[in-house]
Order: sequence, then C-alpha cells, then structure tokens
Amino acid sequence: APTSFPTSSSPSAAPTVQFNCEMNTLVITVSTDKFSEETSWMLTNSCHNTLITHSTPLQRETTTTIKECLPDGEYRFTIKDSYGDGICCDHGEGSYSLMYNDDVIKIGDRFENQETTFFGTCPTSDNSLDGWELVWKDDFEDENPSKTGHFRRGGLDARIYLGHNCVMSGDRSVYIRNDRGRSSSFISEDINLELFLTIRVSFFYLPINMEGQDSFFLEYRKGHESEWNVVKEYNIGVDFENDRWYHEIQDIDVANLSMLNLRFRSHSSSSADKVYLDDVEVQGALIPEGTI
Repeated sequence: APTSFPTSSSPSAAPTVQFNCEMNTLVITVSTDKFSEETSWMLTNSCHNTLITHSTPLQRETTTTIKECLPDGEYRFTIKDSYGDGICCDHGEGSYSLMYNDDVIKIGDRFENQETTFFGTCPTSDNSLDGWELVWKDDFEDENPSKTGHFRRGGLDARIYLGHNCVMSGDRSVYIRNDRGRSSSFISEDINLELFLTIRVSFFYLPINMEGQDSFFLEYRKGHESEWNVVKEYNIGVDFENDRWYHEIQDIDVANLSMLNLRFRSHSSSSADKVYLDDVEVQGALIPEGTI
C-alpha cells in the first residue's frame, strides 16, 4: 500500500525520497491548489491494464508524496481536474511531479481536464500471458457517438458517458442504472469459444451514488435462448464503495461451449445510482495443440 507524507509547502521540483526497493522506484508528488476536491489521479499498468494505485481525497494547498515499488512494465499516470482549469495558477500554486528510478520524468501544473504521462516498457516476454489470446478490448472511444464497441445497449438505462470525470481512459465510458432487467444492461456480441477452455473478463468500474441494497452483476449465457448465469454480484459496502475506480478480473470455464454472451446488469434503486464501465477486455485460454 502507498504511504502518504503530507507537508505544508508546495514544491517547485521533485523531492529527494529514498526507500528500500529492489525493482523500479516511483515517487509521485502532488501539491494542490485551493480547490483540492477537483483534483484526482491514478496510476495503471498499461501492459496488463491493471490499476496500481489512485488518489484518496486531497486536502487544499497541501503536498502529498506517494512511493511505489514497481516491476518492469509500461505505466500510465493520469491527473484530472474536474473543473477543467488544472491545478495552477488562478486559485493557488498547485503542481505535480513524477520521479522514476531517481530521474524526474515529469513536472506539471497547467492543464485543462486531464494530463497523462507514460513511462517504462512492457517486458518482451510475459509468462503470465502464455497460452492466452486477446479476443477483444473496448475503451468505447468510437468516433460514432452512438456506438458502444462490442456491446449493445439493452435499453434506456444503459447509456454512454462523454466527458473527463467518469472515465478510466480517454473521454468516453458507459454506465448502467436502475433495476429494469434488460433495459439496465449492456450485452456483448457473440464470443466464439471453439479455441478456448477459459474466458477471462477484465474491466474497470466506478460506482456513483450506490446505496442500501444496490448492486450490479456480471453475467453470461451459453446461447441466445438460454438463461443468464451469474459470474459475480458486486454489492455496495462489501465489494466496493462509491466514487473510486476498481479493477476486476473474472474467469469463466467455457469447456465444451461453442458461444457465449456477457452482460453487465444494474440492480440499483434509482436512476441516480450508477456504475460506470471502461476498458473492458476479454481474453481466452487456448486449448492445447493436439487436443482439439
């Protein structure tokens, strides 16, 4: 877990911070302006599309330093300002810096809605992915504003979001709300399973205003006429809290199946209770050669 060190001054350059790490060191320093509630950031591994860490609520005009020990890989740091005026200089002298393996790779302050920095390189071989094949990935960044990639909307309670506050990457995501069955769902296109033993579903989700018994489901069905099977139900207070991004990975045994569909379905009490979805990725574990 990251360690925070609040101080009262705003740095003009990255500080010197030492800690024990036998891999790659990253030091994130963020100094807020007078409207710290508008500022958030996140760090993800671009090789595996996984969330490493993210900001907690920040205090105004305060400096916070986060230290991370990272394996080899490509990483993406994104800082956001919900109002769209960055963190300097109309309402204070905010700034941020990234120091990777003792080298300052970024110092910033003036931006609009968000600013992203990439650093590091994915390993040339990754044994954790041996035998897996990418089926498809959806970041919902289609030029056609009505398109939702490999998913279709079940009804009026499955919608597209365009903006900067409720996205994991880019400026588009999708969300589900209410508890109206198909209308509150996003349903995937058919996934051909002839080559796969297992399907792995990776996705990011952001709950907003969920309360009480609110939840949402990841489900699958074996054919167009079959019943939906629950992979997992995600419950407020058990699996998540509001107003932060989560990364989830679920495996589905698909041996002896030829096709399936995925479905994200909302089970919330009102149209204000939403779950945003972004960067949905499907991989398949290949059937070993000679066994097909």
